[in-house]
Amino acid sequence: MSEVEAAMLFLSSNRKAIFEKIQNVIRNSSYEPVKNRTEKIHDLYYDTPEKKLKAQKIQLRVRILHEKVYKVTLKVLKEIREIYSDRVEIERFWSQEAFNDIVNNLVTMDIRFQNLEGSYDNDPKITFNNLGLIIIQNRKTIREIVNAVNKISGQIEFEFDVDTTAIILNCNNEIRFSELEIESKKSGNEKKLEKIVSEVLKFPEFMPWHHSKLETGMAILRLFNNSLLEEKSDYDEKNQLTITGVRKISDLLKDSEP
Repeated sequence: MSEVEAAMLFLSSNRKAIFEKIQNVIRNSSYEPVKNRTEKIHDLYYDTPEKKLKAQKIQLRVRILHEKVYKVTLKVLKEIREIYSDRVEIERFWSQEAFNDIVNNLVTMDIRFQNLEGSYDNDPKITFNNLGLIIIQNRKTIREIVNAVNKISGQIEFEFDVDTTAIILNCNNEIRFSELEIESKKSGNEKKLEKIVSEVLKFPEFMPWHHSKLETGMAILRLFNNSLLEEKSDYDEKNQLTITGVRKISDLLKDSEP
């Protein structure tokens, strides 16, 4: 499955104003905004100790919903455009079949494991530990979803996810940032997505962000561990990134690009 989405950071704490602006963009794009739901998401990202997945721009994620429902996701970057990114995504509820599917796809990308036999467990965290994988990022997100619905067909064409994400640094520390993700739910809507993103970016609260949450979180972790994120200037009393903190993250990610 192909996933086409665009992401933007925003620094405003006025959630009501943010939602009003998003809904106005949806209406002005000839869709009906429909508030869907709020989700609490706990994500764990994995890699090999040698960082083989990172080297191939592969993301392997366990998503924990309602504290006991597991989804496993494999994402492979296909293309980054100026406004949106295109990824191949395999997302399944956790099961033996899902495990086999994920492993088989990794094998096609030359990611192999020595101890496959008997590694499966009903808990994917135990399974990945059995495979020798390590957790490279631990994060929690509160996601509020607004759908852009086609007024004629009633079909959801775009999903707007307003995320407040906390990167768990250790047992006592976390850094938060806010992001808007817009995902196309209908193939062939890339031009419409570009137009919608352009309209959102007219608001000063939003800034384009071409990096994944995984990349953003890894940059935060690296800066924090090297004592390069300063309290008050780079993040506020609620541990939310400020514009200076975002600039540090952006500069680090630019320096890391090939």
